[in-house]
Amino acid sequence: MLARLSEEAFDDKNWVFEIKWDGYRAIADLSRDTPLYSRNGISFIPKFDKIAQDFKQQKHQMILDGEVVAYDDQGNPIFNFYSKSGTIPILLSFIRFLTCSG
Repeated sequence: MLARLSEEAFDDKNWVFEIKWDGYRAIADLSRDTPLYSRNGISFIPKFDKIAQDFKQQKHQMILDGEVVAYDDQGNPIFNFYSKSGTIPILLSFIRFLTCSG
C-alpha cells in the first residue's frame, strides 16, 4: 500500500495497527560487560549509559530485544532527541524477551 495524503487518520476495525517507536533498536544482554548494543554489535553505552547502569539492579541474567525511545511532552516518540535541549525521558521499550536465567 502506498502512502497518500488524507484529511483524517485511517481507522478500520478489520485492521491491526502498531506503534512506530522511532528510536534506536537495541539488544540488552545482561551477561556481557557491555550490556547494551546495536544489532550490529556496536556499544550503546556512550549514548545510553544510564540505561546500562540500571541493568545492574536486575537479579537475573537475560537478553532483551528492544527500542531506545525518547518522548516529547505529549508522550509522542521523537527520534532526533539528541538535537533537543533540556531533559527528555528516554526509555528502553522491550519488544522481545529472548532468554532469562532464574
